[in-house]
Amino acid sequence: MTTIESTTIIQVAEHEHVADPAQLAAAAFLARYSGRTLDAYRHDLRGFFPWAADVGLAVLEATRPHIELYRSSLEERGLAASTIDRRLSTVCGFYRFAHIDGRVLSNPSQYVRRPQVHPSDGRGLDRSELGVFLFTAEHYDRDHAALAVLLGLNGLRVSEACATNVENLGFERGHRTLRIMGKGNKPAVIPLVPRSARTNAVIAPSRCTPLSSTRDSTPNRSQWHEVNQIDSTKHGEHHRVVTQLRSLSVPSLGDAPPGARS
Repeated sequence: MTTIESTTIIQVAEHEHVADPAQLAAAAFLARYSGRTLDAYRHDLRGFFPWAADVGLAVLEATRPHIELYRSSLEERGLAASTIDRRLSTVCGFYRFAHIDGRVLSNPSQYVRRPQVHPSDGRGLDRSELGVFLFTAEHYDRDHAALAVLLGLNGLRVSEACATNVENLGFERGHRTLRIMGKGNKPAVIPLVPRSARTNAVIAPSRCTPLSSTRDSTPNRSQWHEVNQIDSTKHGEHHRVVTQLRSLSVPSLGDAPPGARS
């Protein structure tokens, strides 16, 4: 035991740096995630840690009333209930794993009151709006047409559609397919509906770059803006795909369209 302690002290002295336990706890929590989830959780913790410092609170010494006060501060800023709920969810997750890792004696967020989030009244495109959207995209250029069919007909998420490359196109069991990286960095192979397959097959021979981007696989600001104008709700396009398939009397696909995943 003495040897281990001595070695630790020497190592700390050599680096001349002692990591903050709260920062270590945050790093351990964030290490579980990647991609956009990691970015969102990191952003939420960057909001909570400065608040704790401003009120003179040591993060790992917080109690339930402290977190309730943090929730009240978010409400006073006029943030939406869904935003507050998401930020509290991150903070609660942080303390839950801090407790699991033995960094705190108990989980102070266990009984924190969360805001009531009402279902969104947002909706996807109806059939006529979808038709106009696809028609306009096809007459703009091939890149926009490919992006439009992947979003509108296959129900891909924005990040999934913008990150697809021509080499991800394939053919399996008689179906044109597209290999994507789904939510949580989970790979998936989805069958393309005929119109999606035709549109992407047209541009594939002449391209070795992402289907929906002119330079790289990272969605640019223009693409994000265009897609967000289509539907600002989180799962609006997935809901629209299901609705359209049901309206077309496709019961076998209505509950699980090719691109709609939880």
